[in-house]
Amino acid sequence: MEKKSSGVDVLTNNLSDLQTRFYKKSHKIVFGSLSLSAVEHDLFALFLSRLEKSHWAIKKDKKLSTEADWNSILLDQSAFVCPSYTFSNDMLSEWFKVEKTELYSLLNLPAKRLSGRAVGIEDKDNKSFSYMALFKRVEYKNACLTLVPNDQLIKEYLCVSEGHSQISHDIFRQLKREYSKRLYSILCRFKSYGKLPEFKIDDIRALFGLLDTNGKLKKTSYSRTHAIIREIIQPSIEEIALQENKINFFSDADQPKNYGFRTIRTGRKITAIKLLFDWDKA
Repeated sequence: MEKKSSGVDVLTNNLSDLQTRFYKKSHKIVFGSLSLSAVEHDLFALFLSRLEKSHWAIKKDKKLSTEADWNSILLDQSAFVCPSYTFSNDMLSEWFKVEKTELYSLLNLPAKRLSGRAVGIEDKDNKSFSYMALFKRVEYKNACLTLVPNDQLIKEYLCVSEGHSQISHDIFRQLKREYSKRLYSILCRFKSYGKLPEFKIDDIRALFGLLDTNGKLKKTSYSRTHAIIREIIQPSIEEIALQENKINFFSDADQPKNYGFRTIRTGRKITAIKLLFDWDKA
């Protein structure tokens, strides 16, 4: 059992304790291989919404006058004392919009699963990959939920490189489907500049957590591209369109039935999907 962090314990009692209505999710986590249920997604979003750089206490006497100084010290994980994040029942009740008496039943299994979840980060250019646990400890005790993050993910958690998604936690929590939450995080990656690439079908299977730890499909039906489109892409776009009025989905002129996406073929086989959307600039 992981011992309680000796670092700062960040207590959150109410939704008003959050500084903004948005949270950041790093590029590598957004596009990493990660399988979470809808409640697990919301728990992870709760942690990221409370996360701040100042919570990570620094052991060593180092000057941090510039961003470059901070980025340099991030290379030395032993320089930090890992914080823990504790959320009261009042906060959890507001976040999940349920009565406090329902929290134990709601969180029990998702919290157990979240304690073992790992994100897979792949670098195809350098032919490398790594899998790291999201948390060192997940505990519900004395009407409080405590999350202790894995400090090996500090660079990703604090979004110090390669950009990030800025996600509205209000909209995110309104989405009920796990795949909708995953897709919404992806759509939030480029709001004002840049654009999303085409996604190969194999990459979609990894992005949406359709593979097990051995890289095998969890459901054989997802070997069929049409099943992925029918059960994941289309319903997720439809749900997001209902909740997020700042995203405009549209259809390609050549594929008017495919609302919000275009299929790309190699011969007769669908090999990739391109999402068709833009964000309101206002």
